[in-house]
Amino acid sequence: MIICIVDDDLSIHTLIKEYVREINPIYKFISFTDGIEIYDYLQQYKADADKLPSIIFLDLNMPVMDGFSFLEKYDGIRSSIACRPQIYVVSTVTHRSTIRMVEANRNVTGFIAKPFEKEAIIPIF
Repeated sequence: MIICIVDDDLSIHTLIKEYVREINPIYKFISFTDGIEIYDYLQQYKADADKLPSIIFLDLNMPVMDGFSFLEKYDGIRSSIACRPQIYVVSTVTHRSTIRMVEANRNVTGFIAKPFEKEAIIPIF
């Protein structure tokens, strides 16, 4: 299983990797710091299920392309991806209307509020 982390805060990458490795140390990781990087990756490997992530942890507030813009662009390529990932938005957003908008997005599996503990990640696996 490939886990993808998309966040401009590298400490979040470290934290998620640590938590997930405690659950299962054999999972592989790919990491990006903005939405355009993961979008380009998915475009490049959309037909290669072995290179596609099963789960994406996606931040909303990032430079270059934020999480909202990624989700919008992803919607356009979603049907062409061989293995569609579960997308979990991981964000410090606290506005209830923004959280509802994220949760209503058909491409989003769930929302995890930062900061979070391992218990927020465990049910995913």
